[in-house]
Amino acid sequence: MFLALRDLRFARGRFALMGAVVALIAVLGVLLSGLASGLADAGISGLRALPVTHMAFDEKATSEQFSRSTVEEEDWQTWSRAPGVERAEPFGNTLANAQVTQGAKKGEQVNLAVFGMTPDSSLAPRPSKGEGLKKGSAGIVITGRSPISGWRSATF
Repeated sequence: MFLALRDLRFARGRFALMGAVVALIAVLGVLLSGLASGLADAGISGLRALPVTHMAFDEKATSEQFSRSTVEEEDWQTWSRAPGVERAEPFGNTLANAQVTQGAKKGEQVNLAVFGMTPDSSLAPRPSKGEGLKKGSAGIVITGRSPISGWRSATF
């Protein structure tokens, strides 16, 4: 103990420097874990915002391959008749890249999350004004942030 206290007294700078390095590494670890958590959350925020309690995937789709899951119509029809299930509906999503063709940001590359569902689905978005999805309509394009649901959409 005597040697340790003597070293602390005579080599304050060295111990301060080592303590600062350890503290900076700890701060870096906290920042990186927060960044990773935020990125992971942003990647699945659209799925988390859906009004569902469970989602079913193909049993062959494991870990990060859930986006490749394909559930046949007879499977979700069977699940909709299972005890305790209020409803089961088909739903699909994929990521796509696009280029802005009109407006001030013409030529800019954008990333899109495309969600597919039947027009009468409870998962289909309800517009704040205008008409919702109808059979044969083209779909929804995400155009920006909204204070209510997190996204503003425009149908065309």
